[in-house]
Order: sequence, then structure tokens, then C-alpha cells
Amino acid sequence: MMHSSENTPYTDVAIIGAGPGGYVAAIRLAQNGQRVTLIEQEALGGTCLNWGCIPSKAFIYAGHLADTLEKAAPMGLIASHIRLDMARLQHWKQTIVQRLTGGIRQLLIKHGVQMREGSAAFVDPTTLAIGDELLRAQKIIIATGSVASPLSMLPVDGHRIVDARHVLDWHNLPNRLIVVGGGVIGVEMASMMHHLGVPEVSIIEATPSLLPGFDPDVQTLLLKSLTARGIQVHLNARVLRHHSGIEGISLEVALDKHAHRGSEKSSDSDLLSADCVLVAVGRKANTQGLGLETIGLPLDDRGCINVNCHGQTQFEHIYAIGDVTGGPMLAHRASHMGLCAAAHIIDPEAGMAFSPMAIPSAVFSDPEIASVGFSEPEAKAKFGDAQIKTGLFPWAASGRAMAMSVDLKPPVGFVKIVSHAQTDRLLGVHMAGAHVAELVSEATLAIEAGATVEDLALTIHPHPTLSEGLMEAAEALHHQAIHIYQPTRP
Repeated sequence: MMHSSENTPYTDVAIIGAGPGGYVAAIRLAQNGQRVTLIEQEALGGTCLNWGCIPSKAFIYAGHLADTLEKAAPMGLIASHIRLDMARLQHWKQTIVQRLTGGIRQLLIKHGVQMREGSAAFVDPTTLAIGDELLRAQKIIIATGSVASPLSMLPVDGHRIVDARHVLDWHNLPNRLIVVGGGVIGVEMASMMHHLGVPEVSIIEATPSLLPGFDPDVQTLLLKSLTARGIQVHLNARVLRHHSGIEGISLEVALDKHAHRGSEKSSDSDLLSADCVLVAVGRKANTQGLGLETIGLPLDDRGCINVNCHGQTQFEHIYAIGDVTGGPMLAHRASHMGLCAAAHIIDPEAGMAFSPMAIPSAVFSDPEIASVGFSEPEAKAKFGDAQIKTGLFPWAASGRAMAMSVDLKPPVGFVKIVSHAQTDRLLGVHMAGAHVAELVSEATLAIEAGATVEDLALTIHPHPTLSEGLMEAAEALHHQAIHIYQPTRP
């Protein structure tokens, strides 16, 4: 076993993991005079930039563009025989990834951050082993992110059974795809594959709804939209076993005959066949191989590291940020936690605390989903049914949304606002439709600032824009809607 000594190389702050939490913390610390060593065993940018957020959104945009062009004849844009060249799409996607990760590398170099390649493990509370070398640090930040959660009856083999990382490296698309998991990753991948031209796409979800935890109105609209496009959705469904063969893979699935959509099946179980299966049942904290047991740093019952509002663990000099701490596993949450940890290291008295009123979520499905704050059921559970008011504005009444509807059909989606009846305090905003991920930041700022619904209603929004939907939904909540009819209040 290696032991630290006075001759062991030293750094002010060592950061394990160079994803959107780790590299952001590294830059902020270096900006404030800290000597920083950033350790990464795979690729700079982590899962988000290399195999998650960025490459998936490149694929999703390409698929959405192809779908839009196919429907644009009523607009006067005639695009026939659109053909997908997966080799070119892969090259385009990889060029984007390389430009972004290369830009981050240059920023780290210019800020004087030392980068080390390899896996890191604790030797003692202030010393890390990186391969055969040791590194001492005054402060250590654990930013190792998360990994795809396994499913025991569907072990990923990279061929018939894959995860999202494999899908984003495909050069040939299957004809039949089953997605196991109807959460964020599952619905994004299903929408993406449908738009890219996979003829048969199915989703199997164990709970009663897609996007568990999201507002019910969003869940209902998403289910309706996906099934209208021909994607089969099986809710309250469980995979019992599978059989792989030369021709593909078959899943024996326990079905709720009242819950699956887009299919005529009515039995209690069924055999679903596909060319391959994508397992997308969530992610879990990546703590393997860190040597946490060596220093006595415990994990909670979910396998995550407990931290305070500054990101400190039970060792005051050891911090943890992002997915490894549990909570919403979102890149922007990890980045913000990285900034909070860095601020506390720089100045413990003045450092900002991680205490957001709300963390926004964006789902790049079809339609796009964005959400922040309390859902309607969550708000009612906390404050009581009588204390909750809602307002909803449909995109079908938006001039900007209608002008973007290439096929002349009423635009799909809405903006929904949840508020406290007595105080008019804004509690949550939930949206579905084109580009809503770009709108949710205004709602997040409003919640963080303690704004009322009236504040949103009285804020002048440029016309014609999608952002007007927030103002219109606020007016609808007060029963003062202009562009939708509301019967006179009793």
C-alpha cells in the first residue's frame, strides 16, 4: 500500500472528475488563485459532453429537422426523398463534441489548471492515488457523476441490449427498437429514433405514466403525442425475461391491459420483439473505485454521498458535487454545485450556498418539455387543494407558435402555471411544445426572486414570441385571459 510523505506532490485543490461539475469548479477556483489539479479517467467534459447531453441533442436536432422538412409542403418548402446518412451524422456530431471539449481544454490550460489522466482513489483523507503516483491536496472535490443503472434481466451487451451511450455511436439504425424506461432518457431516445426513421419504436415503463414526477398535464400530452406518431407505449409494464437470437431479441412483458397505448394488445402478458433493446431505467451515483471505505466516508441508502449546502461531506475538506450526491441528476445542477463548492473553498465566510428554490428540467422529446418548481399534485400535497390555483395557455392560441406550424395543424402544447391562492406566489411552471426549454429560465428566475403571478402578467413580453405564453398563462390564472375565452367567473 502506498503512503504519503512530505515529498508527495501537492496541490491546493484536487478534483476527481472533469464533467460539467468538475471542470466548472476547476476554472472558478483557478480564477481565484487556487492551484488546481483536475483528474479524469475517460474524456474531458464527462458523460454530458461526450456521450450524453451534447451528442444526443445533436441527433435530436437532426431528426427534428428532417421531420419538419418532411411536413413543410403547406409552407411552400418541398423537400422530397430526404435520406439519412448516418456516417455523415456521426461525423457532424463528433465534430461538435470535439470543438466543445477542445474549447474547455484550452480554457483549463489558460487558467493554469493541471490535468491528470487516470482514475483516482483515496489513500488517506488528504492523499489520492492516481495510478502508481500519489497526490496530496488541501481540499478535494468528488465530481465523478453517475452511470447508467443496470437491469438484471437485461444485461447490456452492446449488441442486442444497449444503453444510450451505444445508441449515440450507431452507424446503422435498427428497424425495430424497444426502449425500456419512460423517463427523460427513454422518451428522448424514443423520439429521436422515430424522427431519424426507425419504423417501429416502443416504450416500456413500469409506472403508470411517462416522465414520472412531472406534472400530470405534461405527462398526458406527451403520451398522446407519442402514440399519435405511432410509438407504442406500455405503462405499468414489467420485463420478465428475454431471449436473444440471430434475428433479434424478444421480451416477455407483464402488461397492464388498460395502460398500454398504441397497441391492440389486451392480454396480461405479451412477447415483444425487436432488433435491439435500449435500457434507459435511470442512472446511479458513480462511487466505485474511489476508496471511500478506506477513509470511512459512508454512502446513503441510495449509494450517494451526503453533503451540506456548501458541498462538504463529513470531512470538512472533502466536497462532493453533482450526480454523486443524488438529487436531480442534471448537468446544470452539477455546475452550480461546483460553483458553490469553489466559492466556499475560496472564502468560507462569503461563499454562496447551494439552496435553490427550484431547479429547472428540460426534456428534448416530441413535444419538448420544460418544468420548474412544484407540479400541481406536489403543490396541493404541501399547501392543500384549496390553496392552489392554476392557469393554462395553449400554444394553439399563440401567433408565434402558429407561424411555426409548418403543416398548418394547431401547435401542440401549453404553458401551465401553479400558484399559491392567498399570496399569488409563483410555485411552478410546466410547459410542452416547441422550444420551451428556452423559456423555462424566465420562470426559474421568477421563482428564485419570489415573484407573484401578477408580476409575470404585468411584465411586457415582445410580440410575437413564445415567451408571451408565460404572460398569457399568468393572465389565465387570474381569469383575465385575452387570447383564449374563459367563461365569466361565478
